[in-house]
Amino acid sequence: MEAVYFVVLFIFFVILLFMISQLKEEIRKQREQLRDIETLLKKNGVSIPKEEKTETRKVPEAKIYSPPSEEPVRAKPPAGLVSLKAEATPQEEKLEEKQPEVIEKSVSREPVFFKQEILEEKPETGSKALSKIKSWILYGQEEVPVGSVEYAVATTWLLRIGIIAIVSALVYVLNWSIERNLIGPSARLLIGLLSASAMLLGGIKLINKKYHLIAQGLLGGGIATFYFSTYAAGHFYQMIPVGLEFLFMALITVGAGVVSVYTNSMLVAIFGIIGGFFTPILLSTGNANLPTLYTYMLLLNIGILSIAHF
Repeated sequence: MEAVYFVVLFIFFVILLFMISQLKEEIRKQREQLRDIETLLKKNGVSIPKEEKTETRKVPEAKIYSPPSEEPVRAKPPAGLVSLKAEATPQEEKLEEKQPEVIEKSVSREPVFFKQEILEEKPETGSKALSKIKSWILYGQEEVPVGSVEYAVATTWLLRIGIIAIVSALVYVLNWSIERNLIGPSARLLIGLLSASAMLLGGIKLINKKYHLIAQGLLGGGIATFYFSTYAAGHFYQMIPVGLEFLFMALITVGAGVVSVYTNSMLVAIFGIIGGFFTPILLSTGNANLPTLYTYMLLLNIGILSIAHF
């Protein structure tokens, strides 16, 4: 029953993590669309008003003494000037009538299609998030690829199968050496830890280059090898007690979260979440220690929410 509880809780938090990441992606897209609208408006010559906070200070009115003066006698202008002014008024009226038309034409340029596109977007639903999770599992990305689906499936699953093969080969070599007593337990653990460190360092080095998929696989394989080596040190060789083994596996989970945030890798985050939820199950001694379990689950869930935030 406890295993079912952990599996259901794990699936729930994976879906929650994915939906939060999707919301962040939608916010980023909306900001990009707003920037595109602003650049288009600037190209069309439409100025975007900006709110400026101006401080208004009341200046005391100065009382100026002005002596009383008589009204000046207005001289009548010559008749010629009056006629010229009368002749010029129709042209001025025409110019005044034309000016609002020019302003209206400049303002009437409206990028309505951007506004309609933003308004037509519907909020993301649970079914859409589940479909994106399905696409990520099948194709290694959130949307169905535009090009060849077979190529996307092949590259994603060949990489995953290759990582599973590397970890399985490492386990097989260690098991084979155990059966024939070729190397001691300390050397076996050292080989496992060195292999995990090499895969992690290689993945971090290649993550921002063109071998992005290979880097993702190396990071996931390194995290899995660290979990296996720690579990083997406690359960197979009894080199460390259960409490220390639990602490080491919890630290591996924290390290997986840090690496996933640093490399922006959802695969590493999922590996860390799986290892974090299965750690209490693998290290169960049969004695119920509920305060420790609930404290661990609380810290693990806080870590998952922190990964989703970053």
